[in-house]
Amino acid sequence: MDLEQKVNQSFQQLNSDEIQCLNFIIEHKDIVSNSTLNEISKLCHVSASFLFRTIKKVGYSGFSELKYEIKKEENTLKGMTGQPENLNYQMQEDVDKTIKYFNTVHHTEMFRSIMEASRIFSYGTGWEQKMAAEKITRNFIYSGKFVTNFPALEELSVAEKALNEKDIVFLISLSGNNERIVNIAKDFKRRNIKMVSITQFGTNKLAGISTYNLYYYASEFHKPWHRSIVSLYILVELFSLHYKLFTEQLENGGLQNG
Repeated sequence: MDLEQKVNQSFQQLNSDEIQCLNFIIEHKDIVSNSTLNEISKLCHVSASFLFRTIKKVGYSGFSELKYEIKKEENTLKGMTGQPENLNYQMQEDVDKTIKYFNTVHHTEMFRSIMEASRIFSYGTGWEQKMAAEKITRNFIYSGKFVTNFPALEELSVAEKALNEKDIVFLISLSGNNERIVNIAKDFKRRNIKMVSITQFGTNKLAGISTYNLYYYASEFHKPWHRSIVSLYILVELFSLHYKLFTEQLENGGLQNG
């Protein structure tokens, strides 16, 4: 299990400072693998003891084990030299298939529901999904829509009963089979609250419950649990731009409103 997977599994138990530290480590593995605990803590602007506790919180015995796992991952990737074309091709194929599938589906009804919603909310189940939810929040500002992003499942659970059928919720998950989010989605469906699921392509519980579905392709790479989710961010960007275009066409009389 690599660092990203450990963070995803522990995500709901992490606070914002811990997430910030782990995000730095994930984005700068080359630096971390050649630095000391004190050096990294200074770069993260936290104490060494805080960073040590954070590392243990996601399942490592300490900084040494974290460095060992990062170095092992680096060596695995180095052993794949001579195969970069395959990786590049697979990532490109994921993006191409995601865009192609998006363009085969009519999104007008979903766009109208978003446009008419009183409030819009978003939630991502893991690390990458949370970043995608935040991206939706930022993108929709340019369309005059304000999206409330729930950073933790507990916050979504607390707010759950306050939502009504005039609202719409984005639920972002890789597998679409996370039981806790599926149970919340079932409650939303019973109360006629519209949902947009964003999941990996394929049959899953969340997509089956949700009002609207968006899919992205995420191929496995050098480890069975290591997936590239670049197509997720492409999908969010594509979806946001198409929604903005839809609203602009309505304003300019290019579409029938009704």
